[in-house]
Amino acid sequence: MKKLIVVLNLDKPEVVEKFHDIEVWAGKNLIDLRLFPTDAKELGKEELLLEERELDQVDLVLVLGGDGTILKAARLLKGKNIPLLGINFGKVGFISEVEEDQIEQALEKVVAGGYQIEERMMLKVKVDVEGIGDQFLALNEAVIGRGGRPRPIELAIEVNSQAFSSILADGLIVATPTGSTAYSFSAGGPVVSSLAQLILVTPICPYSSFNRSFILSSNENLTAKLLSGEGVELAIDGLKVASLKPGNQVIFQAASEVISLIKLGRESFFQLFKKKLSGREGN
Repeated sequence: MKKLIVVLNLDKPEVVEKFHDIEVWAGKNLIDLRLFPTDAKELGKEELLLEERELDQVDLVLVLGGDGTILKAARLLKGKNIPLLGINFGKVGFISEVEEDQIEQALEKVVAGGYQIEERMMLKVKVDVEGIGDQFLALNEAVIGRGGRPRPIELAIEVNSQAFSSILADGLIVATPTGSTAYSFSAGGPVVSSLAQLILVTPICPYSSFNRSFILSSNENLTAKLLSGEGVELAIDGLKVASLKPGNQVIFQAASEVISLIKLGRESFFQLFKKKLSGREGN
């Protein structure tokens, strides 16, 4: 390993403190450490700022935070397939399997080649709203929501360009297998193996008779057209990207890009899920 990017949750003092330890570790191991521009400026470490031309030379992205920080890293990578190691400083951490007290051991294992790569499917989300970039990538989910307004929204749903159903609900979650343990799970969606290749669709608090999740293959696509609703928003991995008005539509399909997560342990997805969920419930 020659070049390493660190992505941080700067709201956590313990993360910033641990970053300084990683700086020392990288120096001892002759590893070139870099930061994305926003993190470099916030930390006052402009000398570590990653230039765009250097991105193709990076061997590893180290993420210090929780699952939300991994989602931040995925956005910053913009589809670049660079192995990512998540260190959990959050409460649950379904995506990151390494805890904060295991960082140095984990890094030593990576340097020694003692790891596997697990590729996770991503969603490509296309929006037909004027002034908005034509597409986004999602690691967890894309959500069409009512933006805090008191009334439900109505969506017309097409699957593979054919009319399927209309849904009256507080919103709609379109998730990857990785996102099945996030918002989709809280809304009653199924838990899916992270290695699966499929798209999960879950209404949020549906008012209509169609009130169940459904699943598409990774070769299919879904279109949601807003029929009625005020203050409707589209969010990608928890970040608002567009305001929607009646007539706007959003297209969801599997992306060609993937996220490569470094896996150090032998625990299966469901073993890890059980352990993390038990910890969240205080058992």
